[in-house]
Amino acid sequence: MKFSRVLVLISLFVMGCSSSSSDSNHLDSNLGDDSGKDSPVEVIVPVATSITPNTLYTGVQVKVSGSHLGDTSITLNGAPVELTSQAEHEIIFTAPQWPAGEYSIVVEGPEGHYIQMLEYADNFKGVSASPGNNHTCAITEDTSVACWGGNSFGQLGDGTGVASVSPVAVSGLTDITAVSSSQYFTCALNSSGSVYCWGRNNYGQLGDGEVISSSAKELAPVQVANLTNVKEISTGYSHACALTTDDDVFCWGQNNIAQLGNGSGEDTSTPSLVQNLGEVTSLSVGLSHSCALISDGSMSCWGSNYYGQLGDGTKDYPTTAVAVVGLTDVKAVSAGSVHSCAIKNDDTVACWGYNNPGTLGNGTIVDSLTPVDVINLTDVTALESGRYHNCALKSDGTVACWGKNIDDQLGDDTIRSYSTEPVVTSNLNNIKSIHVNQEHSCAVTNDNDVFCWGQSSSNRLGYEAVDYPTATSVSGLTDVKDVGLGGAHSCALQDDMSVTCWGDTRYGQSGNGTTTGTYTPTTPVLGLDDAISVHGGLYHTCALRDTGTVVCWGRNDVGQLGNGSTEDALFPVEVLGLSNVIAVDLYESQGCALKDDGTVWCWGDNEYGQLGDGSTDGQLTPVAIDGLTDVVDISVGGRHSCALNNDGTAACWGSNSYGQLGNNSLIDALTPVTVSDLTNGVNIDAGDYHTCVLYEDNTVGCWGRGSSDRLHNGSTDDALTPTPVLDVSDVSSISVGGNFSCALLLDGTATCWGDNSDSSQLGNGSDGFTDILLPVFEVEGITDIYASSYFACVRYVDESLACWGNNSAGQLGQNFIKSPVLLTN
Repeated sequence: MKFSRVLVLISLFVMGCSSSSSDSNHLDSNLGDDSGKDSPVEVIVPVATSITPNTLYTGVQVKVSGSHLGDTSITLNGAPVELTSQAEHEIIFTAPQWPAGEYSIVVEGPEGHYIQMLEYADNFKGVSASPGNNHTCAITEDTSVACWGGNSFGQLGDGTGVASVSPVAVSGLTDITAVSSSQYFTCALNSSGSVYCWGRNNYGQLGDGEVISSSAKELAPVQVANLTNVKEISTGYSHACALTTDDDVFCWGQNNIAQLGNGSGEDTSTPSLVQNLGEVTSLSVGLSHSCALISDGSMSCWGSNYYGQLGDGTKDYPTTAVAVVGLTDVKAVSAGSVHSCAIKNDDTVACWGYNNPGTLGNGTIVDSLTPVDVINLTDVTALESGRYHNCALKSDGTVACWGKNIDDQLGDDTIRSYSTEPVVTSNLNNIKSIHVNQEHSCAVTNDNDVFCWGQSSSNRLGYEAVDYPTATSVSGLTDVKDVGLGGAHSCALQDDMSVTCWGDTRYGQSGNGTTTGTYTPTTPVLGLDDAISVHGGLYHTCALRDTGTVVCWGRNDVGQLGNGSTEDALFPVEVLGLSNVIAVDLYESQGCALKDDGTVWCWGDNEYGQLGDGSTDGQLTPVAIDGLTDVVDISVGGRHSCALNNDGTAACWGSNSYGQLGNNSLIDALTPVTVSDLTNGVNIDAGDYHTCVLYEDNTVGCWGRGSSDRLHNGSTDDALTPTPVLDVSDVSSISVGGNFSCALLLDGTATCWGDNSDSSQLGNGSDGFTDILLPVFEVEGITDIYASSYFACVRYVDESLACWGNNSAGQLGQNFIKSPVLLTN
């Protein structure tokens, strides 16, 4: 087992080519009459496996991946396009300025061409934006409101309850001056000082006086009752507040932890006055607490105080507002989920409350009951706080963010899990306003363009967040000799025997001293210049050196680095006691090595007996597996491992809950057991709960878990012994992923089978389950194939790389959606 979401093709691809019906084909070639010839002439026609992004707009970088692209040109609706770069398997260009509509893109080669239809989109124009939990709303240039994303509670306000990837108009709203989105509801303020809300209403958070019930919701805006002369609004998880022209604050909705600040603990579906406040000039509502700026430059907060987010130096729960200690020179406030922040008169920022992912920006992860200064941040003009992150707008029109980054909410184009100090958000300038909530953020430029970034589920960013269902080239990577795929990271061995990794590297699995990660190959593993193979585990990586020794780096909580410790390593460390190694394999948190004497040595996690040493004790250094002396191939699976013997037989050990050991049993084995009815094997590979073998006759057999067509044997039943894989022949090598398998064929093409519902990991262009065996879409000239948990890669003859499947951490080497994305219609 080699551990190993973004293109929806608008057009249908037609595979054939014919000189008599070229007008109906997407692939076309200039074929002449070859009658009388001894053999047909091979015609090389360019083929695109993917074009990303799937919707174009002016100025976006476009990548065409495929084959035979090196000697081609590109036109859009017949107009030539200037190429930025060009190679055999990849073309990159910048989309020219075109109006919205449908366009034909033609890749023209010397002997034929490839055609696909693509959509151009208009830029969405908004004067202000407000992210919610899984949706976003914006005020348009005509002062109406448009929303996009999730809509299960009517939070888009269009009357349908149907989610939308692109902005839809909110019903009946005009002359809107402010909008505020929250968990599953939204509120808007109009120029006359009235407030309208829509979406979920289970705690009365819409403020319309309706009887509170758990299922209550409104698909279109309703007016907040008994509320006039409002000049500012803000929404929380299930409550909302408004500031009136009389400088009073009114709140409504849920009140279980005094978030309404009215002295009671009862929910209310109409506005009630917040007590114990002075003359308020601005307010901000967090998850379950709120803060107000007082005219004298002080601050008061009320509601939840579990992490000290009220800033009064305690964790007490007052029923009315309390003063934030130590702040007397505030000019703007921002309440997050469990923390709060303020801009001071000197344009610096202070924060307080929860700080585990660096939310307070003071260089630590220690909570604070009182304000602490955000470091390395000056010239701040606006501030917004989310669940565990914050963003600041600076006077030069740039944006800096800090805190949690698991979902890319910092927008800095890295894969760091958090930052304890501000980092610059990529590709943003000329910004006039920023807007943050929960796990995503948006910014509006002076030209009224809207950019959003962060958590992309439910289409809250305004684009369809899907996997890559077809092979997409890894840019900037050449001379690839081997590939190692991890849980959500990838590594490539290049011709100079160096290794470069990308994707999720939070535990140092990139081996270059960082944990911030990258979406494309950049800095090589430090101190490694003699690697001959590379291998990925869940959060760690290992390389076999030409000296026959093994080095590993990354996470080491159960000894998976094999160096006798449990400390993570940002650089390669040597696996102790190994020499004369000829093969290595990893999975999750364990590894095995094959020596030139045919013995097998394993280390790391052993919860299910997958190390084969007769115990379930983990091992910090390699241990020999008794009874294995003539092994030629090894594979480590999710909870089991296997070895192929020189005589073509095989043995497996570890968990056997689905029959993945192949010995006609469901009993776990702490030492190797013989796979039943298996002879003439030449290659073995193990997945999560199934195992496959390549036979001498170039066919494949699999056994173990049968659901989701993992075994492709005509049944979804588990198989306790090897069963033939149907419709697969002429196979040169196999690679088994977590719940799917792939085969490289003798003709240089590939096919995959098994589960496809998670991440389009079969690479055939579909994004759901199918039990019909289909080829990996349009890939040819392949020399190697690598399958991981939810993604896969191929190496071409020219030693370039293409990947498909899940890209949640940038493991496919694609970087289009990790920094702020321009919102389009």
